[in-house]
Amino acid sequence: MRAIIGFGERKAKQEGYRDNTEDERFRSVVVFLSHSPVPPPPIDMDLGDNIDDTIRVITQITDIVGGVTMLSIFLEGLLATVLDLLGLFAAFIGAILALPGIWLKVDQIVHFNGRAQGMWNAFQDMADQFRDPSLTYARSRHGPPPAGHSRAIARCRRSSS
Repeated sequence: MRAIIGFGERKAKQEGYRDNTEDERFRSVVVFLSHSPVPPPPIDMDLGDNIDDTIRVITQITDIVGGVTMLSIFLEGLLATVLDLLGLFAAFIGAILALPGIWLKVDQIVHFNGRAQGMWNAFQDMADQFRDPSLTYARSRHGPPPAGHSRAIARCRRSSS
């Protein structure tokens, strides 16, 4: 015996059609082919609602997982944005707080440069007492004296006179 089964009643029931009505969309035919004149007993085709419940649960689980995934992506982007803004704010506050330290350091540098300038001026004042104007002009005209500068200075004096 060979059975050919088509399911249609279950789908019609899911879509709200009443039982024992005919519709061209939902036709189910069970044909049993046999050599015997006595028909076989009917087969129970009810699969129950277990499959529908299982599919519904799986769908709900995938919906929840997808929602949690999207929420985590949103929260990650939100956290990155908030941390970026906090970093910018911290850099701004850090720059403002660093200004007094920078001003103090610049003040120290200016005072050191003032003391160094005073020392250089004092050295120049002491050296100016022993200055020979002819040597100064000779050097500026001919450049710095070579290694044996005493002979070069004497030659410069002779050539300028």
